[in-house]
This record gives sequence, structure tokens and C-alpha cells, in this order.
Amino acid sequence: MADGVEMFLSGFEEVGRYLDRVDVKTRDKVIVPALRKAQRALVTAMRQKVPTRFGLLKRSLGVVVKRFRGGRVVWSRAAPRTGPRYRGEFIADGKRVVADPVRYAHLVEFGYPSIGLPVQSFSRNTFRNEAPGEVNRFGRRVQTAIEKIAAKEAKRST
Repeated sequence: MADGVEMFLSGFEEVGRYLDRVDVKTRDKVIVPALRKAQRALVTAMRQKVPTRFGLLKRSLGVVVKRFRGGRVVWSRAAPRTGPRYRGEFIADGKRVVADPVRYAHLVEFGYPSIGLPVQSFSRNTFRNEAPGEVNRFGRRVQTAIEKIAAKEAKRST
């Protein structure tokens, strides 16, 4: 968890029982967008708190949502993304340096006392402060989507 924030949700048994009755595509149409939107709000808050030197870490923060086939597991993470788009090249002491935020995000988060880098826990503080509200909003988004699907099914059956 050094470079991201993970949410494990429980207490959605009723929602899970309802979603078991619908097909997998419908389930994914409900859960994935709601989860992505909740995580995006966390990323926005993290971007406001991340210390900026070159802006690479701030720019690389993003959301990853994965679905696993046949199961009720949807995995989501708000963390630095990797790839050439998020790296930066600099000249330091006459040498070309490639900076990849994935490789140093944990140092910013937890600090590195031996070289004097202070702890700047942008993701942990954001998660601690923002996550309870986002979990509630996630639940409301799922409930709204389920109500829309139920209304369509009722309309179709009559």
C-alpha cells in the first residue's frame, strides 16, 4: 500500500443478492462506474495534497479498476500510473535522469529520514479523511443504478 489506496467494502449483502439475479454485464454497468467515480474523487483530493517539485507525481495519479471474470470481485486502486507518458527526463549534475513517479511515490509518502526527506503522507491522509464519504456516495450511486434497472425490468414485464 506504499503507492496507493485500497478500499475493501463490506455490508452490501442486499445489493449483492440483487446483483446476483442480474447478468454479469448489468452488474458491471452498475458497480464499475460507481467505483471509478468514487476513486476519482479520492485522486482529485490526493492531487491537491501531493507535494510538487516537477509535477510528475501529481500528473501520474490515477484510477485503475479491474473486473475478474465469473466472480463478484471488482478491484480498484488510486495510485501513480506507470508508463512513458508519466515519466520525466531531467539533467542533474550533467547527467540525464529519468524520473518515474511509481519508483519514488513511496519515498514521498513515508519519507526518507537518512537524506532529510520528511514524511508527506498525501494518500494516507486523503484516504483517512475522504474515504468514509466516498463509500457512502458509492453506495448511493449503486442504489440509484439498481433502482433504474429495477424500473426498466418492471416496465418491460408489464
